[in-house]
Amino acid sequence: MIFIDPKYNALLRLLVWRDLRARYKGNFLGPLWALLTPLVFLFIYTFVFTRIFDMNWKMAANDSGVIGGFPAWLFVGLLTHGMFADALIRSPSLFFEHSQFIKKVVFPFGVLPVMISVTALVNFTIGFAVLSIFMFVSNGSLSWVITLSPVIFFPLFLYAVGLSFLVSSASVLIRDIAQVMGMGITALLFLSPVFYPASAIPSSVKAVAFCNPLTFAITSLRGLLFEGVFPDFWSVLIYWVFAIVVLIVGWWFFISVKHTFADHI
Repeated sequence: MIFIDPKYNALLRLLVWRDLRARYKGNFLGPLWALLTPLVFLFIYTFVFTRIFDMNWKMAANDSGVIGGFPAWLFVGLLTHGMFADALIRSPSLFFEHSQFIKKVVFPFGVLPVMISVTALVNFTIGFAVLSIFMFVSNGSLSWVITLSPVIFFPLFLYAVGLSFLVSSASVLIRDIAQVMGMGITALLFLSPVFYPASAIPSSVKAVAFCNPLTFAITSLRGLLFEGVFPDFWSVLIYWVFAIVVLIVGWWFFISVKHTFADHI
């Protein structure tokens, strides 16, 4: 696969850096906005929910007795959804925006879906690091379990890569997917436990809800940060297996239809 072939590592790094620079091109602070944006939003959430709404909530996601931290609790959900959405919302137009590469036979344009997913992962990692530091400063300590967070968010990255391959490839053939994707990302924001705990999901649909990879990722990351608890081994294993399956299916679909791209772009 293109994202594990060492000969494409340099190209991938170059494209990701180019993508990040393009996002902040013309800004005085440049890539520093990747650090400042989550920091600013974290302080905004803290001010709004603790000062204006006067919310000092017990974490409804668990009964551990943890008081406060609702802005950070909410930020975990928004940050996780944001990483997923950042990659998927760009997927439908990805190959059209880089049509100059598609027409170059020697260019491995399969690296493009990986590029946007890595860019989303970089932004997520910066935001999560800011949140972790904020939690440490606020509470004076942070469980060592937080170091295991890559075990949770890396499979979500694999999901994003696989779906980016699938969506970007299908969008070349079916242009309407771009319209559907915008609605889908918004729907996913409310169908995932971003604004509410997973425990609030009715038991009748809980099994279906956990088919959404964001549900497990958000719940697990909150558990790491607020409880210092790592999810059970079998749940993590199933999560990884499904992520790899989605990645393989997305890659297979891309390989199957990529020879038609030049005719449609």
